[in-house]
Amino acid sequence: MEKISLRRKCPICKCCEGEEIYHLKMMLPREYQLPEYYNIVSCKECGFCFADTYATEQDYAFYYENSNYYSQKPQTSDYENILNKWIALFASVSKDKIILDMGFGNGELLVKLKNNGFVNLCGIDTSREGVELLRKQNIDARFGSIYDSVPTDLENKVDIMIMSGVFEHLLEPADALLKARAYLNDNGMLICLVPNMDNLAKTSLSLSYFFHHEHINYFTYHSLINFMQLGGFKEKKIYDRFDEYENLVSIF
Repeated sequence: MEKISLRRKCPICKCCEGEEIYHLKMMLPREYQLPEYYNIVSCKECGFCFADTYATEQDYAFYYENSNYYSQKPQTSDYENILNKWIALFASVSKDKIILDMGFGNGELLVKLKNNGFVNLCGIDTSREGVELLRKQNIDARFGSIYDSVPTDLENKVDIMIMSGVFEHLLEPADALLKARAYLNDNGMLICLVPNMDNLAKTSLSLSYFFHHEHINYFTYHSLINFMQLGGFKEKKIYDRFDEYENLVSIF
């Protein structure tokens, strides 16, 4: 592997040197305003793998606000099965707990929680369309991102924070992790889902599920634990093949 100086610092340890693993080249619509290529690298210091993209946080903010389609994700039987697996995680949770879904996409998980009796629900997302759709379900939905200032009414108040399919998308995940901690109360829990790179060699999924213009951080079980320790989180439970996509779900 070729040793290179990185354009993007390691998201975990901030090292500026790494080794090139693969050069990814894509064809993207012009309106995405994201690079069509980048190196996938391994950090020289901690070994974390990530995309050495030259896109800025402003580039990604523009894309997720204007060009992603998560709010339009179609309902399928597979997706319904995944939602049911999520609901099972909340089987022993009191219905009055304050639950925040950061980056809720189409909001179906919050709708499912509401239909199962949970009453203190909130979602924050960068898609205005998604926010409007969730508000129509009479759920507190707000436009924003994990990088924004924490709303006063949620600061140190949240019992459970969900970040499903979020950390693999973030240019500055360590900053986001610290911000997530500011939402939680002293006994709060963070539940996150990320693609599981430990399963890469034995999965039947296409490589494009793991590597594309949105996924720029690549977590294994051990790197996820190391990452969470940055924010002072301790592992409570982990599922290494949570759903049909063999994702990694962890409770901290």
